[in-house]
Amino acid sequence: SSKTTITLGYSGKPIHQHILLINALIENDTFMKLKNSFVLIIPFTYGGTQSYMNEIEDKLIENNLNYLFINTKQTEKEIAEIRLASDIVIQATLFDGRSSSIIEFLLAGSIMISADWLPYKLFKDKQIHFYEVNMFDAKFFPELIISIHENIQNELEMTAENANKWGFNETWEGVISDWNSLYYKEIDLL
Repeated sequence: SSKTTITLGYSGKPIHQHILLINALIENDTFMKLKNSFVLIIPFTYGGTQSYMNEIEDKLIENNLNYLFINTKQTEKEIAEIRLASDIVIQATLFDGRSSSIIEFLLAGSIMISADWLPYKLFKDKQIHFYEVNMFDAKFFPELIISIHENIQNELEMTAENANKWGFNETWEGVISDWNSLYYKEIDLL
């Protein structure tokens, strides 16, 4: 059977807490027994230093984890392929303003596991299928990954509906329409 892909964040910036996430996984005995069922994807196309990348890679090699570092600038098509290839995306960044990268993962059908401190009320309001967890609970986070892996087809079917639930309100046409509307309201106030 194919491996479950897990993308850690969307850049090489330490705010994505790659080390914290990898440590939580390697400290979980069940995950480590199943580690050959997973591939970790680490997007490092911007924001990271070589020393931080080396630190992450050393930890992955030391624990014999399957991984793919993406550390070269990607075309739009390659970015889309990464989004589509990601079964699970982990969003544990210290702050996020509803990044377009995360929305792209959701619309591509990725199963998002998000830190519970991130401002994703809109996702809940739209009934987007995703998980919120306290990322500092080193036991629960890997257990959730394992549970998703064991039920991957059902999970992917649930996330396939996310694009419809989202309604594509943030396509360029929608954004431009919103900007035009806002612009004309502001003009009317002058």
